[in-house]
Amino acid sequence: MRHRRSRLSLAWVCFAVLGLGLLADDSPAQQPRPKNVILPTEGTNALRDRYKDRNVSQRLKVLREGSETASAAKPEDVQAIDVLAQWLAYRITWPETQDQKEAMSRAAAELDRELELLNRYKPQNQAFADLLTKQLVVRLKEVLQNEKPIASVNGARMLTSLARFGVEDAAEALAEALKDAQLNDGAKYYALQGLGRQFARWYDAGAEGQPVAKDRKEKEPRYAQAVIDALERKPPFNLRYAAQKEERDGLREGLRFFRREAVKALSQIRAPGLADASGAVKVRPAQTLLKVVNNENLSPSVRLDEQVEASLGVAFLRSRLTETYQPDYAAQQLGAFVAEFARRSGDVAGADAKTKAFPWKYHAARLGDALEAMRADVKTLKDPKAVAHVGQVVNLALRVLKDIEVRGSSTNVGDLKIWLDNNPPPNSTLYRGVADSTVKPIALPEDDESGDKYQPEKKPDPTKKPEAPKKPDAPKKPDDKKDPFKKK
Repeated sequence: MRHRRSRLSLAWVCFAVLGLGLLADDSPAQQPRPKNVILPTEGTNALRDRYKDRNVSQRLKVLREGSETASAAKPEDVQAIDVLAQWLAYRITWPETQDQKEAMSRAAAELDRELELLNRYKPQNQAFADLLTKQLVVRLKEVLQNEKPIASVNGARMLTSLARFGVEDAAEALAEALKDAQLNDGAKYYALQGLGRQFARWYDAGAEGQPVAKDRKEKEPRYAQAVIDALERKPPFNLRYAAQKEERDGLREGLRFFRREAVKALSQIRAPGLADASGAVKVRPAQTLLKVVNNENLSPSVRLDEQVEASLGVAFLRSRLTETYQPDYAAQQLGAFVAEFARRSGDVAGADAKTKAFPWKYHAARLGDALEAMRADVKTLKDPKAVAHVGQVVNLALRVLKDIEVRGSSTNVGDLKIWLDNNPPPNSTLYRGVADSTVKPIALPEDDESGDKYQPEKKPDPTKKPEAPKKPDAPKKPDDKKDPFKKK
């Protein structure tokens, strides 16, 4: 029973980290959140009466079904749509919703049902769908300002549902939420999910060849940078200072849980780099993902599942979307990770229960599929040396991963490591002409206690004189009496 209590306590710490914002950014003070404001301000009964009004319900019925076309020029349409938007959004600020066990889930499910109805009657109700979803974003942004985490977290959850439905205004609201220093991490976790949905929609295979929205070139780099900032965020305090080891472990796991969602969101971007108007790479998703793969300067140190997700994101990149991208450099880093993945899978016999429970075969199969996609992607490149290098790395890595998929470990990892050590990639940077687009070699996993790399920087004291260098000690003379080989 003691072990079970420990696991439950650890889980609760993780949820506290995300839900209560214990790891909020250390930013300058801003205006405080409204304290548990119940919306609308005139009271719950006022909204309930408006929603149950017969004229409103009848108007919503004909607009939803598309019997009549909704119009922003008709006051009765604007009023009915806003009442519905308030009803769906505001109830998560009501104590009666927050206090009941299933009421919050029912409120979120009602929004999903409304979105399903919008889909059912398309395209005849498109005008109504556009007006309603736009107004829902407005009302949910008000909910996000609520100080009570249960309201703001579920508000972000609903915005994520809208992003899944294809509402780009919802993605804009979630990008703003991700940069809000006062918003709790539970809401930001859903913001990452929603932005990942938006990236996935932009890069959906069926969307290729279709006209790109004019504002996407401005939005995508900004959204991607917001995700990268969340991914690379340092803890606002040294985790070693937590009193109890269980608390330290919980805080680390909460950070990693949050960071893994950022990795998943960033992995939905298929462009290796996002360029500005001049063509220069402005945001570097590929380089950020490789930093996760190689465990470079991230605190706390990355978990294996984070590295796997980041590797998948790199392998599924589409080289042709960024002219200066050099995939042979990325393939070299992924090959090194596969070798490390294989080494750790071979150490399972003497590992702890958590390592033994890791789905090695499943992730080996996922990595294999992704590397095959990478090999197919680069075949059309004009750099034959880079194409050949990627192909060789993938061939050797697939042999290793296939062994793990079948047997749980590999005997071919030595061939991969020797080849990587003796065959550097033809290109020494990730982006052509960008000198700092490199990553450090993959770092070995660190234990939790040594993995807290964040330390406040100590500024040198300008009034203190530097110490003079110490003179080296003079060599000691041999002691003749202790020399057994000295001739007598």
